[in-house]
Amino acid sequence: MNSVGDLFKEEPEQWGLRGDQYLWRELKNELVSVALPSTSSELQRFLENAFWNATQVSLAFFDEIFVERYSHGGMSSGYISGEFWRERGFPLIVERFLELRKKVKEERHLSLKEFDKSELLPISWTVSGVN
Repeated sequence: MNSVGDLFKEEPEQWGLRGDQYLWRELKNELVSVALPSTSSELQRFLENAFWNATQVSLAFFDEIFVERYSHGGMSSGYISGEFWRERGFPLIVERFLELRKKVKEERHLSLKEFDKSELLPISWTVSGVN
């Protein structure tokens, strides 16, 4: 995984409202070229901005909204659930990010442990010209 969009590859088993899956897929496609940030707080801010760009609504201030381009028929078609994104959708993305960071740290730690110290050349700490 190299991009924020990669964190969206596996879709959740359950959605809040019918428009949520379309927003998920849109964010995945929009963020596929965006490099992973350094911290989870940077990721959270980035996700909130991406949500705003897609919906023109702040995630903090709504329960459900209608987005025409996500409307494909059905009773709740086109509706986005704020509860889903605040309590399941984005927390899932942040959890995946943290798991990825942990895995990368563990791999780095293992590769340092496996480093063959016999390959190191001895270093001479003598100062030339001193008797």
